[in-house]
Amino acid sequence: HYKCYGTGSTEEHIRERGVNVIHGGLNSLRFTPVFAIGPDEADLIVDAVRQALLHGPRIATAEAA
Repeated sequence: HYKCYGTGSTEEHIRERGVNVIHGGLNSLRFTPVFAIGPDEADLIVDAVRQALLHGPRIATAEAA
């Protein structure tokens, strides 16, 4: 389980790595790239999300239940 927004969240983890992201609700993120995004920028976003899910903050098991 992942904390989507706030201190110690997936949103914060991704932002710290240079990707413009805001929370879109309890369990969603919104990305805010420029309109002229290219393949390299898209790959950067995908990689940042992958790294956040693999290595970023998580909700403690008792808290998630």
